[in-house]
Amino acid sequence: MTVQEAIEKADGLRPNDFSAAEKRFWLQQIEGRILREILSLYEEEETPVPVITGEEGETLKTGAPYDDVYVYGLCARYDFALGEIERYNMDAVLFDELWRALQSDCQRRYVPRERSRIGRRAKP
Repeated sequence: MTVQEAIEKADGLRPNDFSAAEKRFWLQQIEGRILREILSLYEEEETPVPVITGEEGETLKTGAPYDDVYVYGLCARYDFALGEIERYNMDAVLFDELWRALQSDCQRRYVPRERSRIGRRAKP
């Protein structure tokens, strides 16, 4: 999914007046969480969080069938900022379901990377 597709899909579900820069910032936060909390467990080198510029064709890291995590993440941000707490809660539930599904898929498909034990105390 591209950045523009995610924004258009979220805007179709929740028309709003937020700026394109705010939407890109929120997408960048979601992308950063995916890279740091999920994918960094499996990739050999940590991928730095890319700056989302909104350029034509700019793609997001997570693909189908989990790419709606970006859409529901944006919708949740919209609703929270507008004080639509019931809608926010529903979007957060949908986001969490996709988040857990993405985590589970990565656990099934990838081998966790080896982590250094240097500097950690050994457990008794």
